[in-house]
Amino acid sequence: MASTEVTTERTERMRSNKLYCLCRPFVFLMRIGGIFFIQPGTPPEDYSCGAHCSTPQKNVSIIPKKDAPTSNNSWKDPQQWGRLYCLLAFTLMVAYFVKSTYSYCFGIHLLQLNDDPLESTLATYVTNTRYLAWVAQMVIVHVIFLRACANPKGMFKLFISWEKLRFHCPVSGCTQTFDPSFIRKRNVVVILAGFHLIVQYLSVVLAFVPSDEYSQLFESFMRGFNTDNVPVKILIGIASLYSSSLFILPSYFFLLIGSAITIDFLHFDHDLRRQLRREDGRVRVKTLEWFRLRHNALCILLEHADWIFSPWILLTFGCSIVQILSGIFSAYAGSGSSKVMTEISTCYWILTYFLHIAIMLYVGASVNSAALAPTLHLYEVNQSKMTFSETLQLQTFLSKLTCDRIGFTAWKMFTVDFTAVVEVVGLYVTHQILLFQLQLDLGLEYKAHEFSMCEKPENNETFPDMVGNGHASGWIVSG
Repeated sequence: MASTEVTTERTERMRSNKLYCLCRPFVFLMRIGGIFFIQPGTPPEDYSCGAHCSTPQKNVSIIPKKDAPTSNNSWKDPQQWGRLYCLLAFTLMVAYFVKSTYSYCFGIHLLQLNDDPLESTLATYVTNTRYLAWVAQMVIVHVIFLRACANPKGMFKLFISWEKLRFHCPVSGCTQTFDPSFIRKRNVVVILAGFHLIVQYLSVVLAFVPSDEYSQLFESFMRGFNTDNVPVKILIGIASLYSSSLFILPSYFFLLIGSAITIDFLHFDHDLRRQLRREDGRVRVKTLEWFRLRHNALCILLEHADWIFSPWILLTFGCSIVQILSGIFSAYAGSGSSKVMTEISTCYWILTYFLHIAIMLYVGASVNSAALAPTLHLYEVNQSKMTFSETLQLQTFLSKLTCDRIGFTAWKMFTVDFTAVVEVVGLYVTHQILLFQLQLDLGLEYKAHEFSMCEKPENNETFPDMVGNGHASGWIVSG
């Protein structure tokens, strides 16, 4: 009975959680995509926040005990069905990966039987490999988010921690406008994510439209299978819905959570600045310590969010840069033979990868900048009239801001801040230049090969190639 009451209280706290309620429209999209559920019966955690717990808090309303079993069942059963739905979506994604692997191997086998130019052959290898790598990336992203949903340190802890670690300012004049600021951003994010999700799904589904413009896309999806294979078409259609959600929604969800944390840090900076200015650069010991604890609580909340997103950030950073480089290489190599819709689809995918990188850099830099914003105000505090204990507390606060790595990380390898923006841009430009140089070298090599084929050496005969792939070529046989 006690365990049931604890579970009931825990689930009711989740249902009434303010951040969860505000994010519910976007969470609905993630549930459809099979990448979000709340684990029922998550073990309780100690969310005590130290000395600042004496500050005013909003109590979470719990329904009467006699109604608890009914509410628990109405909440718990959908969550169990949601978990099963996510597992079903993951199973379909694995099946889609197996199908894509078979199509890749089949295409590579056919490619080895053809006599294509070296540049076109390499471009075909790159095109097929990047698509298989994308499907594998989506499977890994699915694993990352299912782990975050099922693990007690994941989604449940993030929402509940936000409820406990984000507390109200006890002094007058503090900011109390989180809801309007966040709701405006949430509405924009939901609209953009929904539109982008529809476009992403159409980029796959339109390949099945019987048209000459979509023939190349259709052949790439059905490679290795009969074009009339209905089960494969159904698998591609359903898996494309889930893969589109896995490709689009995590970036916008990261933007949504990052916006919530950024707003809290900016409100903290606003409250601290008002307090310092009102007291003419001097703060009471109790007030300064309260602000330090409040900032530390927000940093703990940021660490909870980083535990969820850091593996996805590292994976998306690496895969996006590689996909952009390989996509530009493939588009340049096949610019003369590709259909219009194939080129448009390639450009769309490249722009989407650029968007993912831009969102990660923007959110990471915004959170880092907002978290470090109080540093300037604390340096302006006049320490000459402060006691030793006040100075020690101020130096402790400054040490936290200047020495610790605050912000989202790429699986603890580096912090996503403004420095990362410069590094990522430099990395991309350098490798893109090297890739263009490789394309030029391959083009010169092929032209030299054509020139040698056009010559007719003495005592040699040239026989036409009967197995060409649309290219004029020949075999030289020594006499």
